[in-house]
Amino acid sequence: MARQGRPPKPTALKLIDGNPGKRTLQADPKPPPSKPRRPQWIVGYARTEWERVVPMLDGLGLLIAVDRTVLAAYCEAAAGLKAASTDLRKRGYLVESARGDGYLIKNPSNQLLKDYARLVSTYSAMLGLSPGDRVRLSGEARPSVDLGLEAALR
Repeated sequence: MARQGRPPKPTALKLIDGNPGKRTLQADPKPPPSKPRRPQWIVGYARTEWERVVPMLDGLGLLIAVDRTVLAAYCEAAAGLKAASTDLRKRGYLVESARGDGYLIKNPSNQLLKDYARLVSTYSAMLGLSPGDRVRLSGEARPSVDLGLEAALR
């Protein structure tokens, strides 16, 4: 069953906001970073995308082994996005209907492009692939300012 409501806010962000709810704060689980192995079924452009993003995310310390499936889904969605975009460039935005009656219809790749873009955006947010998402994942709004988070969590 799908989760409802907003995703939980990291403790560090609650501290930055001043803990408006005044509830007791608990330290967020912080598993050690570990680079996930690429699944064998990731091929083609999805594999290329895996090999592009994993070193960057691993270098930032944002990956752990359990992220493997989300990362694989992101790579597959990126491959689908590329395929739909390539089809639109190749065949155009209007294509002849399958009935062969000469009528032009919207290329189905339009919808595929939209769907894959939404998936890429969703998985990107989970993995911290944009600057705003990295801040949310790490909980460091201003890395140059000492917020005293460690002392506040004790």
